[in-house]
Amino acid sequence: AIIFQPNTNAVLMDCRGDDHLLFDAVGVGLDRGVVGGKILRCRGSGNLGSAVQVNQASGVTVDGVLGIGNREAVYMSTVGGTCVVKGVTSDDLTYGVRGERVSVGASLDFSNNLLISSTAILVTTNNGTVTNDYNAYTGSLSGVSAGAHDITADPLLSASYRPMAGSPLLGAGTHLGYTRDLDKKQRQNPPCIGAYDAATMISG
Repeated sequence: AIIFQPNTNAVLMDCRGDDHLLFDAVGVGLDRGVVGGKILRCRGSGNLGSAVQVNQASGVTVDGVLGIGNREAVYMSTVGGTCVVKGVTSDDLTYGVRGERVSVGASLDFSNNLLISSTAILVTTNNGTVTNDYNAYTGSLSGVSAGAHDITADPLLSASYRPMAGSPLLGAGTHLGYTRDLDKKQRQNPPCIGAYDAATMISG
């Protein structure tokens, strides 16, 4: 699934893009100037590029992504507003999440992400504001400082990337609204870090 030059509030939900079949070798994407759009509960694997790519975004939210074996789970460049990348689980080849060309006056927020990559977060050409907190990662950070609530301990995951009993991810995130996780479970408050929450209640 990919949208070129969308207008306001484009939404991609419950999509899957594998094996670099699309433009720029990405799985799922919003391209060139989306304003206020969302990518929710999407997956991608085996892409030479990103599982999810958002170009020239303004006020775009990416929430609940699972990336496995891509270059990175989420790539985002911003031109305005506040863009958010949250609830991502990444077991990707090079980066977890990547921000690029953060424009003057724009902000990019990374939170509640579980990043199992050699470089967890990479930010380049930052002329705006980038924040990072409430993330869990095993690799390094580049272009962004560690957050006060970040977790670097063993995340204790199942083979399907879900937090197991005793995981430091359980209830360790920051509340960003009662959205649903990748299993469509309503997230608890505080939520777990990553694409999967431990909540049992399923939202209608």
